[in-house]
Amino acid sequence: MKTVKLALMMLCFVSCVREEGIIKIEVSETAGIERLLEYVEVHWASNDNSAKDKNYSISDGNQILQGQVLSISEPEQGQYQIRAIFPVSLKANQSKKYTIISAVSETKDTLIVEGSGFDVTIANAYYKADLTTNEINPDQIYAPGQVRGLLLKKHAHQQLKRTNINMHWSPNFQSSGKGYQTSSHLIKPDSVYIKKGKLNTILYKEGRVE
Repeated sequence: MKTVKLALMMLCFVSCVREEGIIKIEVSETAGIERLLEYVEVHWASNDNSAKDKNYSISDGNQILQGQVLSISEPEQGQYQIRAIFPVSLKANQSKKYTIISAVSETKDTLIVEGSGFDVTIANAYYKADLTTNEINPDQIYAPGQVRGLLLKKHAHQQLKRTNINMHWSPNFQSSGKGYQTSSHLIKPDSVYIKKGKLNTILYKEGRVE
């Protein structure tokens, strides 16, 4: 299952070389588990002045799939540093070679983000995560941005949900002498960062709770 950082990260090794401006990588699955459209993160340098305007895809020689650029640094000594993620599929303990190319291609299992700010739902073909404001408890309104429910589409649309609080796998903490708190108690964050993408979406907030 691929997600917004909720999925188990692939245990693998990625080696990378450049040949005539084309990025070639080899991915090795080392945990003995078959992987279907898992994400690997690749870093490379480019002296192409149009790097920020390009789309990047990954090919195994049979299929080309769209990736997602996470960041492109401002050029230093004429070099852009590019970070991107790409979907790969491997059998258990398999090593496989891929080529990263500049092209627009098919996107598999696109994330669909509905809503604004932190008050959103995020879904793909496997699940729908609810991160909206929780107003069920009349004594406490929980701020958006924390998982309050998870709908499993491949399991008869079974929904995992707590009635009076948000899901427990979200960040939680408790200070001495104070009640149990989670990130949904962070009503007025000092800083926020939101980046939405077809493969990866990041919701980040930082601050203090009373």
